[in-house]
Amino acid sequence: MTAETYFVPTDAEGVQRTGDLALRWPLPERRADGSFAPGEVVTPDVGRPVVLRDLGGLLEDLGERIFTAEAIAETGGRLLAETAWDLRAAARFALDCAERVVSDPGALKLASGPSLADVFAAARRYLDEDAAGSDGLLAKMSRLAQAHRLRRMGHELADVVMSLTLEDEREDLEALEDPEWDAAAAAREAVLSATEAIRHSAVPHLGELRDRSYESERSRADRPGEILSTPWGNFGMGNRAGFVPAWVAAKEAAERAREAIADAGGADAGAAERLWQLDRLRSALGLA
Repeated sequence: MTAETYFVPTDAEGVQRTGDLALRWPLPERRADGSFAPGEVVTPDVGRPVVLRDLGGLLEDLGERIFTAEAIAETGGRLLAETAWDLRAAARFALDCAERVVSDPGALKLASGPSLADVFAAARRYLDEDAAGSDGLLAKMSRLAQAHRLRRMGHELADVVMSLTLEDEREDLEALEDPEWDAAAAAREAVLSATEAIRHSAVPHLGELRDRSYESERSRADRPGEILSTPWGNFGMGNRAGFVPAWVAAKEAAERAREAIADAGGADAGAAERLWQLDRLRSALGLA
């Protein structure tokens, strides 16, 4: 990967959303030999900026699909190829980030008995089984059952995060500056990312509808602040929305992990963790 490589995160249809603006990119076509023919050049128009991300910017703006891109002239661009990023890659990236910041995952127990280490292992096992599984009805039912188990564990992790918040309040601490709180929140987001990746694989049409609904809600400029993202769920109009796409949860897991490291070790430690995440993201894109 060269210094001139840029990225464009999109939804399943190749639409990039920047705030309340949307741009549908002409997608590169895969050739018979596996290479890509670049998409058509896009230039900015009224209300349609061309936004290309470097790797650091991509870490803050992940998408369901991620393409490499090149800048054309001063303001235009085109997509070159699709990366190896998918929902399972997003979930594995989230798990990698979260596992680094939980000091003793075997010691953190959920109410139902398993430790956080058990949850991480189950999430990875389910993702591996999903990648190697068949498309039959029984396989899909198994994936849904796995997603349900993971989601239940995610809810228990949310209870852990809430209990840490209440404990911090009793001790007059700021929860958002508590490394233990950030680490638990990162773990919860990682498990949520794995849950949604597996569920999307089992019922792709339902997953696509939910993802589009989320993106539509997020991009509506006439309803700012309606959806509030927190470590124990997404709240809209005072109600728990309970759903974010796998790549959004992955972005949140990475952010919480960086905050945990920075809160525990200072700004330099946080910056070093960001560099590690960038390297891991590069691998998840298939560019290492």
